[in-house]
Amino acid sequence: MKKKYIFISIVIILLFSCGYYYLQFNREIENIEFSYNGINGVTFEYELDTNLNCRLENKETIFNGDTVNFECSDPYLSFIKENVKFEITDLFSNEINLDVIKKSSIVMDSEMVYINDGDYISIYILDQQDTESYQARLYENLYVNNDKLIQYVDGDMISDVHEMKKVQIDHIANEYLSDYITLFENQGFQRMK
Repeated sequence: MKKKYIFISIVIILLFSCGYYYLQFNREIENIEFSYNGINGVTFEYELDTNLNCRLENKETIFNGDTVNFECSDPYLSFIKENVKFEITDLFSNEINLDVIKKSSIVMDSEMVYINDGDYISIYILDQQDTESYQARLYENLYVNNDKLIQYVDGDMISDVHEMKKVQIDHIANEYLSDYITLFENQGFQRMK
């Protein structure tokens, strides 16, 4: 009889322990903080702020509109598991959107050539330096995000494109401007009309 009470007590303790872990697990699931960045269909970097063991379902590429699924388990009782899903909406785009580019403050009535090399957008802005010459500024690692032109390098986003202003070619004589534009076009750049 005494063994029966011990057995029942052990079972009750185990049930309460599992119930406690399950409640803690559910609280942790509800409080998962998920952040991500990357380029639509190219790269996806994410961070989960949780004490749970979570792994991302295998996906080769992730696009805006996709739902990512994480399988999360309790770190101590691995049989307590649940799937957590998040919708992806804010990955940057490397698609050329001329309307967004034209609205950007870097263009400012300048001559411009652009290219998408497959990963990001590059832009040469050719603007008047003085009455006799132009300068060419190169902007690379550009993407479109929420109808704005941004730069995204090594996980850092710069939304004020002027912070990356860099003169590449100085004092292009006015009479040679069209030659420089032709040179860029021969390298695959397109002129903005």
